[in-house]
Amino acid sequence: MLPQFFRRGNVVALAAWTATAAGTNGFAQAPQNAPSPPPNAVVVRARDEHTVRLFKVDAARTARLVNAAVARLAGEKEPGAAWRRFVSPGDRVGIKILTSPGPVMSTRREVVDAVIEGLRAAGVSPSQVIVFDRDESQMEAAGYRMGRRADGATVTATLPERGYDPAVAVDLVPPGKLIWGDCEFRKEGTAETDQVSSLSHFSQIVTKDVDRLIGIAPLMSDARLGLYGCRLNSSLGVVDNFRRLLRATPVREDSLTDLFGSEILKKKCVLHLLDGLIGQFAGGPAFDPSVCWPHQAIYAGRDPLALDRLALHEINLRRPEAKIEPAELKAPYLDAAAEAGLGVADPKRITLIEVAPTD
Repeated sequence: MLPQFFRRGNVVALAAWTATAAGTNGFAQAPQNAPSPPPNAVVVRARDEHTVRLFKVDAARTARLVNAAVARLAGEKEPGAAWRRFVSPGDRVGIKILTSPGPVMSTRREVVDAVIEGLRAAGVSPSQVIVFDRDESQMEAAGYRMGRRADGATVTATLPERGYDPAVAVDLVPPGKLIWGDCEFRKEGTAETDQVSSLSHFSQIVTKDVDRLIGIAPLMSDARLGLYGCRLNSSLGVVDNFRRLLRATPVREDSLTDLFGSEILKKKCVLHLLDGLIGQFAGGPAFDPSVCWPHQAIYAGRDPLALDRLALHEINLRRPEAKIEPAELKAPYLDAAAEAGLGVADPKRITLIEVAPTD
C-alpha cells in the first residue's frame, strides 16, 4: 500500500526538500476560470547555412550559433553576461542530452562543447558541469565516453552509475511493470511479473548532483510521441518507470502534464536548446538518412513547449511530399500541458526571433 503522501501528480520527497518554483513562460488557450496567462513565449533561432555539410558539423560555426541564440534570448551582447542570466558561478550545472538516436541524430557534441564554453564564460568551472543521459551504453554508442573530459566536465549516465532517487518520485497513472534499472525493482524475493508501480523516481543526478539543468534535444520526429523534443528530454528522460508513458492511453496526456509540472523540474530547468543542425522529419527514434535534411539552426528558449511546437512545424513542412500525416496528431501532450498553464503551444503566442551568428 502506498503512503498517503503519494498522490497523483505530486513530487514526493521523503527527506526534507523545499522547492522554489521558477515559473515557465506562457500559457496557451486557457480553460474557463483559469488564471490569467503569463506573457507569450520567446524563442530565438540562429542559422548559418554553412554549418553542416554531408552530416559533418563545423564546430566553430556551431559555437557561434549557440552563443548568438543564447545572447539574444538573454538580451546581452557579451557571452559571459548572457550565460549568467541562466546560471551563477557557484552552480553545479547538468546538461541533459539525448543519445538514443545513435551517433548521427543524437545531441551533437559540438553543441555540448559550445554550452560548456558558454558556462565557463559565465564563471562556471567545467568541473561543476555534468553531461548526462539515461543509459551509459547509448551514450557510448553516440560518441560520449564516460568519465572526465579534457576540459574537466564529467560525462556520466543515470544507469548504471547513479541510479534513481528512492526519496523523490512522482505518482502517475497507469501503473507500469518494473524492470532492472527502475528504483523499486527487486531482482530477488519477488516474482518479476508481480512488480508494478505507479511511481516514477527522478535520477539522482537531478536530485542530488546539480542545481541547474540545461536540456539539449535534437530536431527529430518520434513514431510514438510525435517528437521526443525539449519537453520530454528534460522530464521523461530523467525518471524511471517511463515506458508506460510512451504508449498512447486515455490518461497519458494528463500524466505527462503532471510530470512536466513537477516542482523539481520547475526549480532546476533554466534553459532549453533545440539542436536543429540536422533535422529528421519521419521515423525516430532510429536514425534514417532518407528523411533527414540540413536545417542548420540552433534554437534557444526558456519554454520547452514553444520550442517543441516550432520543431513540429519544421517537421510538418516536409511531410506532405512524403505523404505522412502531421506529427501534431501524435503529440497532444503539448496542448494538454499548455492548457494546464505550463507553457505556450499556440503558434500565435510564440515570438520567433531570427539572428545570424554575427549579430
